[in-house]
Amino acid sequence: VGLRVVRGPNWEWDTQDGGEGFVGTVVKNIEISRRVKVRWDSGQDFIYRIGAEDAYDLRVLDNSTVGVKHPGVECRGCGQKDISGLRWQCLDCPTLFDLCTLCFTNVKHDQRHVYFRRYHHPSSDPIVVHLDSEKPKIRLKGIFPGALVRRGADWNYDDEDGGSSSFGKVVPAPTGREMTPGNVWVQWPDEMDKSYPYRVGFSGKMDLKMAKAGIDGRYQPDTLPVL
Repeated sequence: VGLRVVRGPNWEWDTQDGGEGFVGTVVKNIEISRRVKVRWDSGQDFIYRIGAEDAYDLRVLDNSTVGVKHPGVECRGCGQKDISGLRWQCLDCPTLFDLCTLCFTNVKHDQRHVYFRRYHHPSSDPIVVHLDSEKPKIRLKGIFPGALVRRGADWNYDDEDGGSSSFGKVVPAPTGREMTPGNVWVQWPDEMDKSYPYRVGFSGKMDLKMAKAGIDGRYQPDTLPVL
């Protein structure tokens, strides 16, 4: 619960997710039936297969939201210490070169390098992935910087947003504050000089829902692990 996901290899649910590249959060694990409930950034909930009927409807985009870290491994793209979430290690570089998912999807590296080891957890066996130039890259869309949002299903902050009809904008973390995994910062129209943190995946909670998508990097679906 809390994983950030996109549609997977057996997807057959039209645009329940908003379209390919839109992101959601696992909010409930229905283990007995090998299914999960996903709340898409739009605020809509649906049930998907993670092995039921031998089908896998989802891929994992980000597992930093459930506390995954790689101690002692620094992202060479942004300098993040102890990479959170999936770890991507370039195999084309002569020396070790690791990236976090944000830098991997935003190509903070030599674009001619196409072979990477993907580590799901610090103790997991790496999976070699290939960035195929002939395959399309999908733009990520959802509650990212620039998105317009309003209070969501797990909102618990009274009228901090200015009221239930207010729309805010997702912004970068304030100077001196880190972007904690599973959280985003939002600026509301009544307080343009301040921003506040909210859960988007942390503990499986979604304090916000998207009114207009923000965009992030791009990904090739088969480089991401199946849930």
